[in-house]
Amino acid sequence: MQRTSPLVSIAVPTYKQAQYLPACLDALWFQDYPNIEIVVVNAASPDNTREVLDRYEREVAEDEVSYARYFNEETDEVERQYHPRYPKAGRTLKVIHLEQDPGLSETYNLGVRESQGKFVTTIVSDDIPHPKLISRLMQALEEKQADFAYADAWLVEDSGRIVRQFDYPDYDPRTCLADWYLMGSAKLWRRELHERAGWFSTDYPLTQDYELFFRFAEAGARIVHVPEVLYSIRWHGPARKTGNHSPEREPRIFSESKETAKRARAWLASRAE
Repeated sequence: MQRTSPLVSIAVPTYKQAQYLPACLDALWFQDYPNIEIVVVNAASPDNTREVLDRYEREVAEDEVSYARYFNEETDEVERQYHPRYPKAGRTLKVIHLEQDPGLSETYNLGVRESQGKFVTTIVSDDIPHPKLISRLMQALEEKQADFAYADAWLVEDSGRIVRQFDYPDYDPRTCLADWYLMGSAKLWRRELHERAGWFSTDYPLTQDYELFFRFAEAGARIVHVPEVLYSIRWHGPARKTGNHSPEREPRIFSESKETAKRARAWLASRAE
């Protein structure tokens, strides 16, 4: 009997990223992993995000595409094969619209809590996950009997040009958490880690991932690195510095990150005693 692939839930918080959101969702929908749930949380975005998501839901349900499949000599016609644009098997989409923006940490938390998968991740809504992101991270979790997996990434311009490649180190708590946060944006973890370590903290509104993943490690998570580029982090350049890319946020980002690094160093020191 063929084993059913475990459900993977992907929380996608979004705020003022309407022009990039459909490409991100397409990259998730067309993952080669067969069992995915996508939960999009619109944090009261003031742009046309609601309309974009309404249209995306209609496209997923209704759109058809075709390709030239057969030359019929009797009619001298090239016949086309029609099929749904979006495959339905193994895919669900849930969209949540909020009336107020609760901040990124609570938006992440809501997306994960509203999901059903035993394995979860969060995706930034203007980034581009590569087709094998989920399957390769799942493979690593299962083969290594790990709780958390992360992979390498590209930093890409809006045009698609690659600015740089992030080759993260194999996991070591000092290198990846205490020296600095070196685990990246391409990640997947077991939901049960939240029972041991809690949720994204509102005390770290800009670096909630670093702080939570440190708590995962502190709680004994088995963490593994997949040395493959499986994700593209979108960089909008100096002309469009939004969200955490805003110059006014950078001091807070470094302040929060320094605090987590200090906590990680104290934790490692206590383990060495």
